[in-house]
Amino acid sequence: MNQTLNITGLGGKGDGLALAGDQPIHVPYTAPGDVVTAEIDKKSRGRLVEIITPSPHRMEAPCPVFGSCGGCSVQHISADYIAKWKRDQIITALEHRGFEAPNVAQTITLPAGLRRRASLSLRRQGKKVEVGFLASKSHNLVPIEACPALHPDLSALIPALGRLAGPLMTRKGEMRARLTLTDTGIDLDLAGGREPDGRQRLALVEEVRKAKLARLTLNGDICVAVQNPVLNMGKAKVPIFPGAFLQASAEGERTLQKLVTEAAAGCQRIVDLFCGLGTLTLPLAAHAEVLAIDSHTPSLDALKSAANHVQGLKRIKVERRDLAQHPLSAIELKKYDCVVFDPPRAGAEAQVVSLGPSSISKVIGVSCNPASFARDARILCDAGYTLTRITPVDQFVWSAHIELVGEFERP
Repeated sequence: MNQTLNITGLGGKGDGLALAGDQPIHVPYTAPGDVVTAEIDKKSRGRLVEIITPSPHRMEAPCPVFGSCGGCSVQHISADYIAKWKRDQIITALEHRGFEAPNVAQTITLPAGLRRRASLSLRRQGKKVEVGFLASKSHNLVPIEACPALHPDLSALIPALGRLAGPLMTRKGEMRARLTLTDTGIDLDLAGGREPDGRQRLALVEEVRKAKLARLTLNGDICVAVQNPVLNMGKAKVPIFPGAFLQASAEGERTLQKLVTEAAAGCQRIVDLFCGLGTLTLPLAAHAEVLAIDSHTPSLDALKSAANHVQGLKRIKVERRDLAQHPLSAIELKKYDCVVFDPPRAGAEAQVVSLGPSSISKVIGVSCNPASFARDARILCDAGYTLTRITPVDQFVWSAHIELVGEFERP
């Protein structure tokens, strides 16, 4: 059934929101201020049919497959509106947890075209291998030749992925390509294919050199290595393993590092929880001793390798630990003066509970989920901390995701 709707806001995933009577309706690819015709299904979800009156916040999407590809949800809305909307999401999450007028800075929005990692789907169609992203809520492949959200070096590699993967495809005719842009070149992992024979391996070596890759791995195993993929983090060089998690962009990483190191200024002994590859550990160690903790062994090994081959940093101690099951106790934290945490989307609930009775005077939280951050912030503030400042960082341009850095203090 088609209805005319006034789009009044955005939902958490970037869908336009409207009311049909008292019923909220989600309409993807609409903007607040749009008047649209939408086909409404039984689950109160709308499909955009026609834009009757465009919103003043609406803009022309730069990608030709926007609306088909499931990768971007708000590419059609002005950057200024999205910056405010993402900031408001953080404020709303905090207010839901009882915070009144939280000190949330204006959103730091990074430009498009900086994403340094991507995961693409590859499927055989006749004699051709198509490369692209899956459509929203679908397994249908949307073929692309380039992607404006990606760093130009990654986008330029997309046409070559079919040539690299084609000879390795099984009868199923499907593979995944994970691309990571490092400081020594692109690290490409192809997953779902078969092992190459000797002739195919030689052909892959030539294709890797043509594509100027640093390394090609197949299902995580090294196939061709021209040079070791490395990320520069301050003075350190961190070796990257296939599928390593890193911040979405180098610029976003540097922004988070700057915010965290400035907030930790003056601290002498810091604990970096959920440290990963050492994104925050290494810059913090330029001025303070750091205990870096994570549960992921390959990430910790990469961090240890980087720390062991760099001069001019304070002492870094690395520990493997599941912080959800075994958080640091107040006694273990006694000799430290600052805690930094950057957990997965689920947050750091168990660990912030343990921070309550500790003597830590400064806590710095990094999060990609306003809801779990607000929950953890409530626990800390109920234990005597004050949430002094939050800075939103938008490095997930054209998506509904937002990152933030929050600062807590207590006497």
